[in-house]
Amino acid sequence: MATICMIGHPAPGHINPTLPVVAELVRRGERVHYFATEPFRAKIEQTGAAYHSLGQQSIFERNLARGGILGGMSGLMESTEEILPNLLSEVEALAPDLLLTEAHALWGNLLAQILQVPTVTLCSMFAINSRLISAEQFAGHMYATADSARDGLLEMNRYYETARRLDRRYGTRSPGMIDYLGNPQELNIVFTAREFQIGPEAFDASYQFAGPTSGIRMEGAAPASDFNLAALRPPVIFIAMGTMYNEEIALYKACFEAFSSALFQVVMAIGHRVDPAALGKVPENFRIEPYVPQLGVLERAALFITHGGINSAHEAMMAGVPMLVLPAAADHFVVAGQVEAIGAGIVLHRRQATAELLRQYADRILNTPSFRDRSAKTGKALREAGGAGRAADVILSFMQSKIISREADHVRI
Repeated sequence: MATICMIGHPAPGHINPTLPVVAELVRRGERVHYFATEPFRAKIEQTGAAYHSLGQQSIFERNLARGGILGGMSGLMESTEEILPNLLSEVEALAPDLLLTEAHALWGNLLAQILQVPTVTLCSMFAINSRLISAEQFAGHMYATADSARDGLLEMNRYYETARRLDRRYGTRSPGMIDYLGNPQELNIVFTAREFQIGPEAFDASYQFAGPTSGIRMEGAAPASDFNLAALRPPVIFIAMGTMYNEEIALYKACFEAFSSALFQVVMAIGHRVDPAALGKVPENFRIEPYVPQLGVLERAALFITHGGINSAHEAMMAGVPMLVLPAAADHFVVAGQVEAIGAGIVLHRRQATAELLRQYADRILNTPSFRDRSAKTGKALREAGGAGRAADVILSFMQSKIISREADHVRI
């Protein structure tokens, strides 16, 4: 039995895909210690892993709305400076044979450098490296205006000020923008299929595309078990804007106007931040809930109107459902662009989502069979990539090779 430490990034879209892999490693007899925050404790313990705290959840949510991606980087570098001493002490005491780190867990990158333990990155988003895009190209894409560029430069300076302190203290080399996003290690497990990855030719054999995982997932704070899936009548339109950027009252009202027809059964998940009373009168053909069993609804849906989170896109394609993607922030634009590129849906910027355009784009998708066909084709590739079982196979093979190599070096000494 080996000891494995999983270094998480405490956000649902980053924690959830790792949980089935951790559960599979535990099932195969490995001892796994998972470092995250309290909101994820119950789900982590359900996998059989031991939960360890990274600190308060609020530590990892500051600065996310300022300065674009570089604002997020500077905020998480400050988080790293705060949590790293205790994290280092706890992980050292566990003497792990292997580290697993989520791709956006900056603290996992530095921890791996300090401890020099074999490390595997688990990537819940598309893989990224300098062969795919340079830092200059990426910054130009993210900061198109003078104001946004100025804000980005200010945040970049904050990032490197903190990085220099950490690097002097620990002898590390803090990553630049592209390595921050990808956290490349000797082995990288990517939770998508090569067929859906942007620029797959940029990634060598150190990147293994295991496809999305399934099984354990977080539906949110409210239980969804009482949702009657059998009562849904086709055609079903499912609308959900994810768990973070879903305070969209104007959008929800535009959906009322667009789809308040007896032709459709509409299921709308609005999260816990929106008071349903603020939506006004709900059309009779709408079912409004904070959270719903997404996989079950998708199995019955003709169209998914989504924010463009990669996990939601994966689940839609695995159910063969075409998408109208309304990106607003973060990685949503990247996912939306790839959904459109493979022909599985259409992109409509959320600020442009009037009732007229929502209905027009929805009608186009619903009346064009190729959108559903291409969604289902990519879904087949996602399923065949292997999921949690394949990820565990690759991880254990890598770990065993490192143990054998270490023992051989010991014998030679």
